[in-house]
Amino acid sequence: MIVGLTVNPGFEGCRSDPRFQDLLRRVGLPSHSHKHVDALPVGERGSVAPMDEAAAPSPERPVQDRRKPRELAVLTAAGGLVVLLVALLFALKVGRVRDRHHGVSNLPKTEEGPATLAPLIRSLAVLPLENLSRDKEQEYFADGMTDELIAALGKVKELRVISRTSAMHYKGTSKTLPEIARELNVDGVIEGSVMHAGERVRVTAQLIQASADRRLWGKTYERELRDVMALQDEIARDVADQIRIELTLQDRTLPPGASRAEHLIGPPSPPFPAPLASAAPMKRFKQSARIAHPVDPQAYEAYLKGRYDAAKFTSEGSQEAVGYFHQAIALDPGYALPYEALAYNYILLSNWPLPPNEAMPKARDAARKALRLDDTLAGAHTSLASVLLLYDWNWSAAESELNRALELNPGYAPAHYTRSWLLVSIGRFDEAVGENRRAQELDPLALDARIMAGITLYYARRYDQAVRELQDTLKIDLGNWAAHLILARVYTQRGQLPEALTELQKAKQAESRDPDITASLGLAYALAGKQVEARRILAELEAQSRGEYVPSDNMALVCLGLGERDRAFTWLEKAFTQRSPFFVWLKVFPELDRIRSDPRFQDLVRRVGLPP
Repeated sequence: MIVGLTVNPGFEGCRSDPRFQDLLRRVGLPSHSHKHVDALPVGERGSVAPMDEAAAPSPERPVQDRRKPRELAVLTAAGGLVVLLVALLFALKVGRVRDRHHGVSNLPKTEEGPATLAPLIRSLAVLPLENLSRDKEQEYFADGMTDELIAALGKVKELRVISRTSAMHYKGTSKTLPEIARELNVDGVIEGSVMHAGERVRVTAQLIQASADRRLWGKTYERELRDVMALQDEIARDVADQIRIELTLQDRTLPPGASRAEHLIGPPSPPFPAPLASAAPMKRFKQSARIAHPVDPQAYEAYLKGRYDAAKFTSEGSQEAVGYFHQAIALDPGYALPYEALAYNYILLSNWPLPPNEAMPKARDAARKALRLDDTLAGAHTSLASVLLLYDWNWSAAESELNRALELNPGYAPAHYTRSWLLVSIGRFDEAVGENRRAQELDPLALDARIMAGITLYYARRYDQAVRELQDTLKIDLGNWAAHLILARVYTQRGQLPEALTELQKAKQAESRDPDITASLGLAYALAGKQVEARRILAELEAQSRGEYVPSDNMALVCLGLGERDRAFTWLEKAFTQRSPFFVWLKVFPELDRIRSDPRFQDLVRRVGLPP
């Protein structure tokens, strides 16, 4: 009750009374009123009123609040000022006793009075926004808005924001917020909803203190669809304000007389009191702010549809996504995000089903166009780094791009994955493991970090550790073909060929067309003495390569198992002309140990330009 004196509407009638002002002074609250946070027109969890209804709460659509009933009770002015003063004096006395008991009496003072108690939130998950359009075809829009909000919040330095892959596990979940927070190891959760109607969009967001399932803040936003980028940045800033992180923006050219914050996202929110003395002073954080480019509504929808298809993580989904991104670019050539997404998806398609010398130049061009439009896109810097590493074989330039990506968005998990690849390729395995751990903190439910950890240990020849890591991964997802494949390669190197063949058959069942699996199966057959089976697989790969692109290093691998070294080098030379990403791993790939002393292999290492 005391903390709410300055904002409780029930006290409006007595704010000018000198006795009320004296009470505020003695309590230590500022005498002026702060702006009220927009009330959320919410009923069921995460729902909002239709866009044609008033935003203010009504008896039929009460404001959702996760606080206890006792905390929700308010006084009215009808009880008279005398009753109010008695209650306030009693609460003040009790409050002082409570403050002394908890050691709060030494809180730092601000110009507005002592700091208020607020939970510290250093980690955050954005749960999938609920689609309120009642149209399943609009799921892409809600998911896309969730992705973009995660990306915007991820730019806040030293705030750990859970990546999209893990957040999407909770779409439609019945789990409680404390359960979700424990699984993701976060302090706070953003939940809400989105409604898209015509060329307008309404977003409702709530910040929840996860451990107590307590609503700390909520607001409803309604904008034209063309202003959606500015809207996303505004939500991110408002959330950051609530968790006491002060955002500053990178220097950029501004209109005369405009402040940096106002130029991007409008006037700043009212200042918050200083943090508690018992907590370490909060650092000033920087947010690398993107340019809030007005977006063609149709281009934005095409972009979100592409993101939705890309999130299927299949070659078919990526190919469909590429079409949508090209459509978005045609509609709005000045819109940077479709270029960024296009670059990422061309990288996913590279080396299979598309040849690297077809897909990677397109990825490079798209990433550079994105960065010319907006240099603050961490994803575009990461995609450019991937091309520089996997196709251009330029380790130093790739590292510079990754450094820039992580400077812009320290919570961008793909940048940590890519840096891990770079470190593995030059044998810096312990550092690569550290990057994997960071990625796993950001994306705890995604298996990518676990699989990458298994690959790192495999390349480091730490086979026992690799087996444990990959077996743990398969306990979570028994059908993960990549985990089966890497585990089979580990078994192959340990000479456990029956176990390797079993894992490869499981991988083949889950992903029948991937040539990496087929080649590993041929290698295992050859090393197990099953020459007929190995040659049959080699013939299959060669026949497949005549109709579509198959990485030539796959055929080289089977030839090495068969002991046909000259034939293997013929295929490796062809892979070199294709600019296969396989060559990034020349120094560490265990299957190549048998030819490392061959001058032809050493010449390949020299031509690739691997760092010493």
